[in-house]
Amino acid sequence: MKRAAVAAALVLLLAAACGGGPAPVSDGQQDASASAGPVDEATWAKLEAKPLQLAPLASGATCQLSTTAMLTGSATGLAFGDGPVYAVPGGPILVLEAKGSDGRSPAKLLWMASPDYRGPAVIRGARLDATGDVTFEKGVKTLRFDTQTTTRMGDATQGSALGWRYLPSVVSLTGPGCYGFQIDLPDKALTITLRAA
Repeated sequence: MKRAAVAAALVLLLAAACGGGPAPVSDGQQDASASAGPVDEATWAKLEAKPLQLAPLASGATCQLSTTAMLTGSATGLAFGDGPVYAVPGGPILVLEAKGSDGRSPAKLLWMASPDYRGPAVIRGARLDATGDVTFEKGVKTLRFDTQTTTRMGDATQGSALGWRYLPSVVSLTGPGCYGFQIDLPDKALTITLRAA
């Protein structure tokens, strides 16, 4: 009887170690890497219908960048915003690449959601110090940050292993300047301001 119990325990441990299933989570805690279900079109439509409320800068005003932090466990660099969704431009500014045939300059921008936020987000942007819009891949003006993403970062002790979600993107901008991004969540809107050069 005792040998059978020990053998059963070994089989369970080996199955978990070989990818036979997730390790159990103790103390009633939920597994942070478990994603919420897919977002339905009605939810996306509701988020995308919210008005864009990014106020332009007054003439001569300086670009007030969003707060920054190095977020422990996120496996990323400097993050802008107060959360739970953050922008990670890869440095203190958005670095513009050479202008394309459309006269716009692309820049890489990573979006990141903290483990305590498992819902969707809709991201839009506008230039604040001059006339100009922000577009994403394929010229779309709205970026959907789903509850399920396939981008993984970090290792077994940080990043996506802890439940951080990532959405790499390319923003297309009209040129160097001050840009605002509005991130609409079901219950509130966040604003992140970045400088591009």
